[in-house]
Amino acid sequence: EKYDNKNVVVVNGSMPGQGSACGLENVDAKVVNHTRAPDMVFLSWGMNDQCSATETANNMQQMINKIRAKHPDCDVVVVAPLVPNANAGFLIHQDELPTAFKQLADNNERVVFVNVFDVQNKMMEVKDYISLSGNNINHPNDFMIRIYAQQILSAMERM
Repeated sequence: EKYDNKNVVVVNGSMPGQGSACGLENVDAKVVNHTRAPDMVFLSWGMNDQCSATETANNMQQMINKIRAKHPDCDVVVVAPLVPNANAGFLIHQDELPTAFKQLADNNERVVFVNVFDVQNKMMEVKDYISLSGNNINHPNDFMIRIYAQQILSAMERM
């Protein structure tokens, strides 16, 4: 209702396997200067970053700044990644991202935070990792995709 469902156009500028520095390098071409002005942008980085959570959040803040400079009314949804499988050696700093990303939402107007990481962590108190993973390393299965969707829809209602 807020975005007039008759005119919703989805532009998927995602870049699998990349880190937030790559997102920052490409935000102008993929978002800021895109042929369509965005009403809402989803930023979900950190799973593949080899840097600190502070650096990831800083890259995302710079993306928000660039987007807002040209599109001041654009809503932004910041999404923490899934919990990567520590037994696969993929858990580096991702557990620090929810705190850093929440600060992005707290420090910026019209930015909401989706904390899939902590939701999955809570679920893993009663489920094993593979029950929530599509590849047993760092990708969601169909069940976790539904959790993502629920969390994102909930966040969008808060905007």
